[in-house]
Amino acid sequence: MVADGPTSPRARGKQLDPAVKVKLDQFLAERSCSRKESEEIHHQLTTLAPSDALDALDKLESALRTSNVRNMAAYLSGVVRRITQLSPSGHDGAAALPPLFPEAQSVLDYLYHAGTVRRGDIDSKQLMTLSKKSPEYQVLVMDTFRDRNLRGIRNMAAFFSSHQSQVEKDLRDNKLRLPRLGGPPPPARHPLRYPPPQDVRDDRAPYDSQYHPEPHPHHHQHGPPPPHLQGAGGPPPYGAPPAQYHPQPASPGQHRGGGGGGPPLYGGPPPSSLSMGMGAMPPPTHPLPPKHYAIEQGQWGIRIDEFQNLSPFAKYVHPATALRLQQLWDVEQNKLVSLLNEASWESLAGLDAVNGVAAVNECAEAMKTAGDDLITINGIFLRIALKFPKRVDAPTLATIALAAADAAAVANSALPSLLPLIGGAGGMPPPQQQQEQYVPGSVAPGEGRGPYGALLPQQGYQPSGGPPSPYGSGAPPSYGGPPPSAAPQPPVQLPGQLGALPPVVQGEIDSILRRWGGLLKLEHFEGRPCDIMHAIGENASVRALEDFGRNDPKSMRSPTAYLIGCLKKFGGDREDGGGRSRGGRGGGRGDRDGGGRGRGRGGGGRGRGGRSPPRNYAPY
Repeated sequence: MVADGPTSPRARGKQLDPAVKVKLDQFLAERSCSRKESEEIHHQLTTLAPSDALDALDKLESALRTSNVRNMAAYLSGVVRRITQLSPSGHDGAAALPPLFPEAQSVLDYLYHAGTVRRGDIDSKQLMTLSKKSPEYQVLVMDTFRDRNLRGIRNMAAFFSSHQSQVEKDLRDNKLRLPRLGGPPPPARHPLRYPPPQDVRDDRAPYDSQYHPEPHPHHHQHGPPPPHLQGAGGPPPYGAPPAQYHPQPASPGQHRGGGGGGPPLYGGPPPSSLSMGMGAMPPPTHPLPPKHYAIEQGQWGIRIDEFQNLSPFAKYVHPATALRLQQLWDVEQNKLVSLLNEASWESLAGLDAVNGVAAVNECAEAMKTAGDDLITINGIFLRIALKFPKRVDAPTLATIALAAADAAAVANSALPSLLPLIGGAGGMPPPQQQQEQYVPGSVAPGEGRGPYGALLPQQGYQPSGGPPSPYGSGAPPSYGGPPPSAAPQPPVQLPGQLGALPPVVQGEIDSILRRWGGLLKLEHFEGRPCDIMHAIGENASVRALEDFGRNDPKSMRSPTAYLIGCLKKFGGDREDGGGRSRGGRGGGRGDRDGGGRGRGRGGGGRGRGGRSPPRNYAPY
């Protein structure tokens, strides 16, 4: 039996909301479909609320653009069914799904509200299965799903299913840990997102299997501390300026944003009364001093003698992020840590543990298709880092310089008490005698960082001259050691055939390798360039190498060919020792037994030889 009512699609469209009717008329006008199919589409849209009907039409249009849909009514039926099951505004009285844990549900609501995921994109069966899991598992799945790049996903349900499978695999492999839940309700400033629990440190590092959460978190990012910590140091609550504005000296824990309180403020009121009396003071005029993790990085097993020499910002990177970079280098052969420039290091140091690890993982995933180009990788990392909020005490060049000036002032104030001990007085030798001798050929302090992880040939040569590095040959030297002695240092000795070049030429090659470490290798100077340098002499080779070193290797298609061009420009014709000649021809004829006489014409050759190397130069 056919239902009563008009049969024309345009007539039946009057039963829809005006916005839905306009969109449906436009949809039908652009496509050819049968009358039965258009009536079925119209009937299915009448079962939805106006907002859900518009969403269903958008999904149908997207499917028609990206895939081969044979039956539009059948496809729309599946979309309507999923929307009806999830949307509380559906008119078919479908039973509501079991709600997720509040913190996990808040993440899902945030994705709906931001438009990243639309209602119906994730299958109801998947959400029902997730709601039966433990609350910790739900929060972990939704938090990690929110951090994924969800733009351009065609089938969100399949992507969500694969994401859950990946989370389960990471849990089995101890790459992830279930969070501990608890804490206050979400703050009023963001109704769609629960903050991290106050009894769990938010900058936990799930990628480290040896990590154990500390009993008290860092409270400088997620609201005021709990009541039992408000009087024990740490940053003041919102509305009150930092303790540095009080005339009494503050404890180190208050400046660093740590969990401990440090010693009390003697001679002043208790911290609670301080925060109450300072609510009307002006905002701070300079940022908080940045927190560095120089000691914590060593406790987490990071090779700080190499990692902290990469950049002035390296010691301000959270240990969880630094450990992830080290794991990428050691386990996955990913060279991200050796490709970051100073701008990327500053952005990385301004992220907390969770955001820093997420940014590193996303950039490492992008490197699988982008390659190892320095400019491309740093551009990708900066775009990724901008998506995450910076911590309150994020370091900058100004704050780092201010901290260094404070440390220098403290050292200068303690210098008079150390004067009797300097120069061997009091039985103590000078500081230079207590440390090991400066390694020849290494980078002197203040000359800049060496090539972290520069992949050089197998001869074992390192431009820095330091000991072998677990990050690969060419790792940066350890700064902070004694300065080079006044005695002349032995010349640099290169391996292989380059070791036969004059010492000045070898030193210039070593300087170029240290300047462009990772982009140039010893093999670029071997072979034909080495032969030309033998031929043109010491002075021309040095001038050619200086000209070659002033150019960026990233702009060279073939560094070896570019070097040969420089050598020819400064060496003239001396790079070619060959010559050319022309000879004559001769012949004769005679009898079979050789007794006859022959005639012929023969001629000598004539030619012009090239210039030979200087006589006063003896190759090594």
